[in-house]
Amino acid sequence: MTSFLKKPKTIFIALAVPILFLLLASAQIFTVSAALYFADLQEASIEQPENAWLDVAELLSFSNPDVFVARAKFLRQKALLPELKNQRSEILNETLNNLALAVEQRPLWPYYHLSELNILVLLGAESSKVQSKVDEVLLLAPNERGLDKHFLELAFHSWDKLSLVQRQWMLKRLAIVPGKTLRYVFSVAKNLNRQSVICTNLPYKKIKRLCKAR
Repeated sequence: MTSFLKKPKTIFIALAVPILFLLLASAQIFTVSAALYFADLQEASIEQPENAWLDVAELLSFSNPDVFVARAKFLRQKALLPELKNQRSEILNETLNNLALAVEQRPLWPYYHLSELNILVLLGAESSKVQSKVDEVLLLAPNERGLDKHFLELAFHSWDKLSLVQRQWMLKRLAIVPGKTLRYVFSVAKNLNRQSVICTNLPYKKIKRLCKAR
């Protein structure tokens, strides 16, 4: 052992190899992060239906949920382009596949499940699939206030597909959200002609200003 440590070349190699791996790993993380940053700056359009920065991030990473989510975000934008209406279902299913890969890596992160619910709503998925995904979100994060705004929004978009228990949960939640969130969800419900759900179920004090001129 003593003779080994006395050899300068051996010591240099022993130190250099882990440092080199550390530098390479750091460079890989930095490059993927940079690629994701630039990928996020590019919105899907008919002129740019692909995202080269996402391709770079995928090439340089292995099962990175951030990459899957970034791809899903871009695909969702692409699916909603009017010019690609005929391909919408196909693209949204590809979006769902990417989100499923992200969920595999971080199964307990509720925001990925919420994103899946969003795509299921856009796809017009059957009630059983919508209810199952809603239950997953509720099981993972029943008290996560950061989910409220978009979770309640999606609930009203798929109100007829929710179970009675799920509807009751949404209304109880709506009764305790901040006024800003309530006003936003009410505007969503009104656009869907479902404002009466709010006006007939929430405490009058909470909704009198919203519902008096509905």
